[in-house]
Amino acid sequence: MRIGLDIGGHFIKAGLIDKGSVKRFTEFPAGTGREGFLASINLAIEDVLEPGLEGIGVGCPGPADYKKGIILDTPNIPIPGFNLRQYLQKKFNLPLAFTNDAIAFSVGEALYGAGRGKNLILGITLGTGLGGGIILNGKPMVGKGNAGHFSSLILCNQPSKDHYFKYFSFEVLCSERGLLARAPKFNSAKAVAEAAITGNRQARAAFDEYGHDLGLGIGSLIAAFDPDVVVVGGGISRAWPLFEKTMNQAVAEVTHISAKVVKQQNPHSAVLGAAEIL
Repeated sequence: MRIGLDIGGHFIKAGLIDKGSVKRFTEFPAGTGREGFLASINLAIEDVLEPGLEGIGVGCPGPADYKKGIILDTPNIPIPGFNLRQYLQKKFNLPLAFTNDAIAFSVGEALYGAGRGKNLILGITLGTGLGGGIILNGKPMVGKGNAGHFSSLILCNQPSKDHYFKYFSFEVLCSERGLLARAPKFNSAKAVAEAAITGNRQARAAFDEYGHDLGLGIGSLIAAFDPDVVVVGGGISRAWPLFEKTMNQAVAEVTHISAKVVKQQNPHSAVLGAAEIL
């Protein structure tokens, strides 16, 4: 058995995994600051810890040096420059493997979700940030270590006031902060979705615009990679009916290459994929 750990900007998730099956799952809110954040990671691991484990597979936002387990200057978690491998090795004394959180999600969907049996799968996660993964025959394509960072794809060459991206990139427009920029009266994607469902015009318009920009990005990726399927996950994907139509319209405007764009099928894709990288 293995532990799959999914580190996100809002939540830390962990699963006890046995041969592709989730035996136990837990989720903790991400604590604030470095110490609070690391405490949440510890709690999640400890909650699924058992004797005799093979190790821990960790999916965490990038950019990072995944071979060394060092988090670089990532905008969405409060541990820049931190050697997470060294920290967890000392804490739990288990074999460790690291990958990008969106790659872990994409591997999970390729093996146990909407991409099962497919040749080339693109995964996209929509949440605090925007991540991506490229999976060929069940294996992630990582280049020198960070391939799949679709977040930096420029959708508009106008200067952005974002704290991390200079221009209007895929992440600036289609992460949670991109959605909230269109609906500034709300403080979370969940709140925008709840308002849109009840008919709030500003919230519905925000999701229409959001879906359009998401479709421009996805369409560009389809044109570049010609995948069998694009699987979309992350917290914002729960609002799928609110942006699916404008997303698909924009995809069709960008490319005539046919590829299904679907919502994630397995709710535990990220922890399953993280466990698979050991």
